[in-house]
Amino acid sequence: MATSPMRVATGRLGCWLIASLWLGVGALPANAYLGARAASIAEALFETESAVIAEVLETTGDGTSASLRVLHALKGGIAVGETQVRAEPGADRRPDFACRFESGETVFVLLSSGPGGGNRCTPGFRISKLTLAAGPEAIDAAAALVRGYLASANADGLRPSATFLESQLTIDQTELRAGVLFDLSAHIGAEDLPLLTRLSADPTQFDDVRVWAVRQVARVAPDEYPAELAALLDPPSSPQLRQATLQAYGARRATEDLPLMRKGLQDTDPAVRRMAVESLYIPESVGMLATQYDRDPSLEVRVAIVRQLGHVGSGDAATALRAIAVNAPEPSVREAARLALASAEP
Repeated sequence: MATSPMRVATGRLGCWLIASLWLGVGALPANAYLGARAASIAEALFETESAVIAEVLETTGDGTSASLRVLHALKGGIAVGETQVRAEPGADRRPDFACRFESGETVFVLLSSGPGGGNRCTPGFRISKLTLAAGPEAIDAAAALVRGYLASANADGLRPSATFLESQLTIDQTELRAGVLFDLSAHIGAEDLPLLTRLSADPTQFDDVRVWAVRQVARVAPDEYPAELAALLDPPSSPQLRQATLQAYGARRATEDLPLMRKGLQDTDPAVRRMAVESLYIPESVGMLATQYDRDPSLEVRVAIVRQLGHVGSGDAATALRAIAVNAPEPSVREAARLALASAEP
């Protein structure tokens, strides 16, 4: 595994952020900024003045000002004890609601000095302000993770090692774990296929870790999928893990994977069936899609089939769409078929 510098060019981080949606880290939460630096814990800690874990004692107004009791002073000059914090105004001069506080919660928060003094919540990062799982063990684990990041950075100015990041995948703090996965993605290469196989197949891992591992396999070893990957299409794998596995096989666009895609079409969960549909791109899949249209009880899945037939775009797909445009009982399906025909007809 290669080690990446902690300060990475913004363009490269931007590519990582876009890629993270495929790599399994997942979309950023609604209260986070979409920016080149947003997802990385390493980048956030490098560019902010202070980081603390604190209990929110009370709030004022709409929750963008708060009195905190600092439990762990992780970076900067803020001491353990009580302090005040405000949200940093956003570009539109409204408070940064990513940093809205609620009395009684325990939070991890990035802080910077505001104009005229005082502490302000630093905007722009996925971890600008996180509500932590309750309990001393969970809070101590979050503090240990952040200190581990800082120790690595202070030692050599580099991102934390892959070994350290792997050791943090069991942390029971969803947003921090997502940041760890994002930073770990920069280390992963084809030589890590055994690690990725183990993580994806391990039912004791968090589901987001397993999904991430599947998508990393697809990224670094598209021609070397391990046999264990196919087993993830069966319960007790979660629907999210089954969807990620179908997406990985669909990305190869290989006829030899069609039996696995057919298994996805037979899944009891309509969201998994829809992912199977949307992962079929090759002309050889038209018959499977047309058969699934005739028998799938979900309107949402049938509409997805119609649209996918348009994406596949072949003479057989056009024939199937013409029949659906005339015979489908639902107006929405007939309209979708007419639109899909525009791209499917040769």
